[in-house]
Amino acid sequence: MAFTQTDRDTLAGNIATGVLSARFSDGREVRYQDVNGMIKALALIDGELSAASPTSTPRFSFATFPRW
Repeated sequence: MAFTQTDRDTLAGNIATGVLSARFSDGREVRYQDVNGMIKALALIDGELSAASPTSTPRFSFATFPRW
């Protein structure tokens, strides 16, 4: 399953409020045994989202020095 930012936000919000279940964008509902399981799932989602996001274009800057 590909997770979405909405899935991540839902899970993070449920962790913050102590709700031990989450309904994801594909309709699945998951009930966790404890918050530790939810935190592990959140880390998994974060990893998948960061791997799927495009990398930013490198930016360069050049130092300028005054002429004496």
